[in-house]
Amino acid sequence: MLHELLFALNGYHGHTFMLLDGRFKVRFWDHFGDSLRVLDPWLTFPQVNEAIPYFHPAEVGILNQLLDIATDYYNIEAFIKEHSNTVLMSDGERKKAGLHGMYVLALCSGLEAVLEPYRQTLIDLEKTILKAKSTQLSFIQHKIVPYQPVMRNLQGLLHEIQYKKAHGCFILDLIYKATCSGVANVKEAMQRLLHEGHKVLYKQLLRWILQGSLYDPYEEFFVQCLSENPEELDRGAVGGGDDEAGVVGEKKPRVVKKFKLRVEMLPCHISIPTAEKIFFIGESIQLFERDRGMDSRGAVLMEKEQEFYGELAKLADSSEFKVADFERFVDSVRETASRHLHTLVLHLSDLRKELDTLRSFFLLGRGELFQAFIEEADTFLQSPPTAATQFGK
Repeated sequence: MLHELLFALNGYHGHTFMLLDGRFKVRFWDHFGDSLRVLDPWLTFPQVNEAIPYFHPAEVGILNQLLDIATDYYNIEAFIKEHSNTVLMSDGERKKAGLHGMYVLALCSGLEAVLEPYRQTLIDLEKTILKAKSTQLSFIQHKIVPYQPVMRNLQGLLHEIQYKKAHGCFILDLIYKATCSGVANVKEAMQRLLHEGHKVLYKQLLRWILQGSLYDPYEEFFVQCLSENPEELDRGAVGGGDDEAGVVGEKKPRVVKKFKLRVEMLPCHISIPTAEKIFFIGESIQLFERDRGMDSRGAVLMEKEQEFYGELAKLADSSEFKVADFERFVDSVRETASRHLHTLVLHLSDLRKELDTLRSFFLLGRGELFQAFIEEADTFLQSPPTAATQFGK
């Protein structure tokens, strides 16, 4: 029987430990008739076969406790098998599958890592049972029950993700909230899942913050590309380098991308002000790289690029997400981008000269524009008002 129990704990059912698909709430009386079990409708529950008469009530209690763990493991395994290959599906298959994307794949990878100690424990128990035929059921209980809080919370997390149809970065929000647990094993498991999810987030941040590009094939990032509009770009006016050599005055299309910050996709541990800074940095890099006429092209973060890569790599390698360290990194990149934008606008684009031009023509700095306007409009201003020209008519 112990071997059948290990099979059940590994997600395989049989005649001794049955797998009952409960689409509706089903009540099961234990065979000795003094307790009632109510099962959730969306789960499948292995239970002790009531036709077997030689189980002591204490053994039935232990077995049902172990089979609760087996149930959670079975459903977690089913989730992994169902969603681990969604990135390889077609668009129609993804819509049918529901949850999909890089964050779901990272979640499945994290679940595999979290379940590995449990699987290794089952292997060790199998070896022990083969060596010692007198192994007691209580010994298996002693080895397996410590995994019960982890399995129960993992099952609850997956249920919540499926119920809310969480997508992209919002999955990190649910995992981060699950890390706030007072049970050490549960907190460690959830942090492992969060660490795997952050690997995807940091890769997207790397492309957006340091390169000014957006890699988001499944629309999971909290920055979204709205459209790509071509604009006419005068080559002669730009004064590009050899790679842009052409006939002076010739125009070519230039793709201008528009982006939007999706606040609803933000995980709770990334504040809205921090997200706005991230959005500003990426748009600034887009602006710098788009302006081919500046000699400083490509030099936005060049001086500190390796430093930023190193800091981002440290954040990605850290097993625990520290909000203060993350915000400090974002602030340092934003400061560098803002400084470059200040230099670009104030000095290279000669903002003072542009403002002086505005002052001269529109703020009566010189007055020629308004003098010409008064002279041209004098004839119309001397005419009496009519029904068509009088204000308010």
